Amino acid sequence: MVGDIIVSVCCITYNQESYIDNCIENILAQETTFKFEIVIGDDCSTDATREKLEAWRLRFPDQINVIYNENNLGPNGNILSVFHQARGAYIAFCEGDDYWIDNKKLQKQYDSLKLNPNIDFCFHSAFMEQNGQRKLSFNYGSVQKIFYINDVLNVVGQFAPTASYMFKRNICEKLPSWFSECCIGDLFLELYSMGNGGIYLPEPMSVYRVNAVGSWSEAIKNDIHKFTSRHLNIAKYLLLAKSQFAKYDADFDKKIANVYLNMCTRFIFERNDKLFLCYLNEANRVSEKFTAKQKLYNRLKYFPRIIYFIHYLNSFFRK
Repeated sequence: MVGDIIVSVCCITYNQESYIDNCIENILAQETTFKFEIVIGDDCSTDATREKLEAWRLRFPDQINVIYNENNLGPNGNILSVFHQARGAYIAFCEGDDYWIDNKKLQKQYDSLKLNPNIDFCFHSAFMEQNGQRKLSFNYGSVQKIFYINDVLNVVGQFAPTASYMFKRNICEKLPSWFSECCIGDLFLELYSMGNGGIYLPEPMSVYRVNAVGSWSEAIKNDIHKFTSRHLNIAKYLLLAKSQFAKYDADFDKKIANVYLNMCTRFIFERNDKLFLCYLNEANRVSEKFTAKQKLYNRLKYFPRIIYFIHYLNSFFRK
């Protein structure tokens, strides 16, 4: 296939020796009418990830570019590093512990963006995989549709799976100077990419591994200090981003309040009533429009054990 590179598949890795081969194999399996490259940033892995990446680079020197960071950049610094090396007009994204399951994924997303030239971002549904079991997630219906910034902000958790992203490369120029300092990238990539909306494709074309070895979610699962630091970081940078999206002030306030409410839930399970009340007050301060969860927490704020029991029953009946 001759011609310019149209899509750059950007991948970031850190200690993902168990997953990286599967990730790369499924990217290389893509069937397209255009040229694409793979740009991989390894953030100082200490396991066998680098050796595996070098083997792939030597096999496909014209298609795979590996950046071996000399110093640890962190997830978002690593993201920016691979974005800066991308040569395609479009960027697709896949973290090293996720993988694609549709060989036409890139072609379908590229075609959708070409048919909608005013839109810069495309995503799709995915499977979440845990302990070998898959569950359909990020499912917003069975038809293609357009979503907007307010939709991203009004989802309590993550809006779209990162392995589903495709967007125009010029979006990289819109990312704020503080992007590398924030502990998450997905939310802010969505916000700065979806000024004109984002195309949703209903087909699940990727798999997101839950609590994969070496993932950030695994790192914070049992570390309350990392959990707290992460959430305060997210709230801080949501507040900074809010100034650039004046049209969505109320939506940003709701999102920030939900960050604090998530902290409240964690501290209920930690049986730390003082911090539960502290961050409930922060949520109340940020947003005057209380969600159902926020109303419940306020009504029972002096009876956190009752809230704990409600969460326990809810999780029990969802099994």
